[in-house]
Amino acid sequence: MNDSWNWVGSCLYRYNFSTNLVEKISLEQIDEREEEEKVVLARSLTYSKERGLFINVMPSFDYFWFEEQNFGFWKNYNGGIYRYNGENFEKVFENLDGIFNSGISYDGKIYAVDAYGNVFVETNEGFEILVKNLFIMLKNVSFSNNKNVIYLTTFGGGTYKINL
Repeated sequence: MNDSWNWVGSCLYRYNFSTNLVEKISLEQIDEREEEEKVVLARSLTYSKERGLFINVMPSFDYFWFEEQNFGFWKNYNGGIYRYNGENFEKVFENLDGIFNSGISYDGKIYAVDAYGNVFVETNEGFEILVKNLFIMLKNVSFSNNKNVIYLTTFGGGTYKINL
């Protein structure tokens, strides 16, 4: 965010080994809404060789909305998880609170955490809440050697161990 309370847009880059150049990937492909509603904040990336690249996106927010509605973090545009197939983006999960981080477990499922302390798990029908309102602003999800355990970290420095 800059001094005018506007988000400075995120950029995604990839390294091309054949040309030894860094190429910019336009995140504008993600959403075809009006200019001010495009994805601006790609929070983190998740990758697996089997599933590909996933981009965790925070929604853009409008400062005036934030000032008037002092009970929330962001205006609800574009938050969620997007899959990048090398050319295009596909939304795989919409979360208008914003996904801070996701990870792919040993069994290939995506686990994700959002700004309001919710933990989501990928199912055959989409994504379901695994834990609701655990701690505001969960930061990361990671996995142990035990496939039945995940760890969640918070911005406050705490760590939770979840037995699945």
